[in-house]
Amino acid sequence: MKRLIRAACFLSLVLFSGSVSAQDRIAVATLNGETIWLEEVMRAVEGLPQEYRQAPMDSYFDQLVAEVIDTKLAAAAGYESNLNKDEAVAQAMKMAADRILAEAFLSATINSQITDEAIAAAYDAFVADTASREQVTASHILVETREAAQEIIAKLNDG
Repeated sequence: MKRLIRAACFLSLVLFSGSVSAQDRIAVATLNGETIWLEEVMRAVEGLPQEYRQAPMDSYFDQLVAEVIDTKLAAAAGYESNLNKDEAVAQAMKMAADRILAEAFLSATINSQITDEAIAAAYDAFVADTASREQVTASHILVETREAAQEIIAKLNDG
């Protein structure tokens, strides 16, 4: 039953993602008073290998929620033990944050420039530019052995 409710929540998020506001967020779990939201789990889905993402979400949703919870618990323990103040850890955290920010910036910049009109124009230019593409025609005779191939080559060379 829980899986069905979670799958319905996921489906409603996908269907209405354009109109979801901060007030309409879907809670999937609570951990030490902190809510774990469906969008956090969906971000975790993006990190999965393609073969998992192609499987029905209800087959791995509970495990993914548990993984998000485990990560939050381990991170909280890391903060409690002041690992975030270790120079190497702090530097790695900063680099990860910088990488995420850079990826978000580049994605937003690129996506703002990709329009249906730009795609259509690029396609039309590609189709019109046939001169720059070389057409190659190949013919093959496949035989079982090298000797048979050499006999055929000799016959062709002899005319």
